[in-house]
Amino acid sequence: MVQLDPANNLTTDQLLAQQGTAAITSVDSEAGPSSLPPVQIAPLPPTASITDLRAKLHDRLDKFKRDRGEPETRDELEAERRAKRGEMRDKRRKERKEQRRKSKAEPTAKPAKVSQFQLILKKIS
Repeated sequence: MVQLDPANNLTTDQLLAQQGTAAITSVDSEAGPSSLPPVQIAPLPPTASITDLRAKLHDRLDKFKRDRGEPETRDELEAERRAKRGEMRDKRRKERKEQRRKSKAEPTAKPAKVSQFQLILKKIS
């Protein structure tokens, strides 16, 4: 490898050209039928059937679900959903109760009762 020395004052193109010619000459000197090592051909492992692959996939998915803590049976899933619905229902009840309490605490001004006689006087004036 060529070291970049500021004293050389070579441009990048010149350095690449030097490396390219050096690489070509080294490849040419090594080229030849006797220089390549013999290639060992190994047989491929037997392929698994689709049912084996599917079973392996489902096993992995089940393992991930167990690790995350998801319910494994339908009953556990239904119980979890039921508990979540109950919590939401309780939360809604508390919110409504709080709204009713706030509305009772706020005084609402009722309009003053106006008699028929006062209305006639307003029309005349």
